[in-house]
Amino acid sequence: MNWILHYRASDDKSFGRFSERAENLGFNMMLLGESQLFYADIYISMVLAALNTSRMKIGPGVTNLKTRDLTVTARGMISLNKISGGRAVLGLGSGDTALARIGQKGSAVSEVERGVKILKSLVSGEVTLYNGLDVKMGDGRHSPIPIYLSAEGPRMLELAARVADGIIVGSGITKDVLTWTQAHLQKGFTARRAHRPDIVLALACCIDEDREKAGRLVRLRLANRARHALAASIESVPMKHLPEVKTLLENFNVFGSVDNPRNTRLISDYIVNRFCVYGTPEDCVSKFKEIKEMGVSSVMLDFRRDIISEQMELFAKRVLPKVE
Repeated sequence: MNWILHYRASDDKSFGRFSERAENLGFNMMLLGESQLFYADIYISMVLAALNTSRMKIGPGVTNLKTRDLTVTARGMISLNKISGGRAVLGLGSGDTALARIGQKGSAVSEVERGVKILKSLVSGEVTLYNGLDVKMGDGRHSPIPIYLSAEGPRMLELAARVADGIIVGSGITKDVLTWTQAHLQKGFTARRAHRPDIVLALACCIDEDREKAGRLVRLRLANRARHALAASIESVPMKHLPEVKTLLENFNVFGSVDNPRNTRLISDYIVNRFCVYGTPEDCVSKFKEIKEMGVSSVMLDFRRDIISEQMELFAKRVLPKVE
């Protein structure tokens, strides 16, 4: 399986060593979350990671179409691809907290489709019609940079299946949700001529010898991820769980810290089990094997940030070898 680490952008000098350690522990890719009011500049962070690694792919996880002009995003990714020796990936989404906290709405599905088309053309160095003008990144043609599209709702899943090089699926990890997700992806696949994209299952993870403690710890990291996914669609939520999901959506504080402890109280057991792998190392091995048997080949892990180094070590030594 391909193991992808999700973390926040950091401008601390130690972030280079952190990235090197992640690569040495077996992570194939690192995607960095972007929220400009709370985290460091993502491009500085990605360069730090690129300069301290040699194999691991690196990219935003995810950026949006509004806080930067598309030509600025394209230039940044071209530069990252050169510095990293061709290891850049562009994670893209409709926009969430990075936009909400500055009074902007996320991009519509049609806007995302247009943005993907423009960015693919720009990062390849092609002449691109943009704002009524023919524009081109001014130093020749470039190696293609894969675009991974974050998708949770039906329309975004279908779009990603049609146009993206990779799909970051955050809808949930249970069998019923994955079946629902696959049905919407299939609608997009039928309209696709090129090879099928890499499908990445995004989840929160917490490992501890005390299973109940792991369940408590994972809730803090989970709140924002679950709220974002369920805001995209509640179509796959069983009727009996709709009240607790609506409680989360109606009461989540999007303007506070992403890891606001007050939001933790909104997370029910159903939400934890839908979006998380947690428990003892043996519990996690069993769950990842189950996910693997469902045909998933790429997984993005989101650990609690205050214990991420410890969690990475536990995962690499006690879980990964037994899943592979």
